[in-house]
Amino acid sequence: MPEEDGSGVRGGPGSQQRSRPDCEPEPVTGPASAGAGDPRRRLGARAEVYCARKLERLGWQILDRNWRIRLGEIDIVAIDGRTLVVVEVKAQRSGNLAGPVLPALAVGPQKQRRLRRLALAWLQACPHQPDFDDLRFDVVGITVGNDDLPVGYSHLENAF
Repeated sequence: MPEEDGSGVRGGPGSQQRSRPDCEPEPVTGPASAGAGDPRRRLGARAEVYCARKLERLGWQILDRNWRIRLGEIDIVAIDGRTLVVVEVKAQRSGNLAGPVLPALAVGPQKQRRLRRLALAWLQACPHQPDFDDLRFDVVGITVGNDDLPVGYSHLENAF
């Protein structure tokens, strides 16, 4: 069993996608990730991959993906110029009548507070991050068509 380092963050052999060995999220149990058979989670995972690739093409440096502790998960931590960016990715199917009109609008005040606390935990757990001048929270909404290809992409910089 992995040991805690005092920050509440644990790592171990089952940890998911970490970019640096000094910044270990909690292990993820089950196949690939919890709820791997859930279509919504598969949709979200594909949207996160699409988003990360798009950000990399824009010149962003992806530092972490799916960093998880007991409090929750950060989808993407990246560097955009001299700004550290915590990115929340929201996905929905085209024509979905449930939920907000845009996927990015699904990040309400409670999720915003959780992401702020997660960002602080990430900063404490990852002491060797690159130098940055500012911290920003972005929300990316991706709408996916029936063919599982993205048909809409909205990126709200400094969303909260």
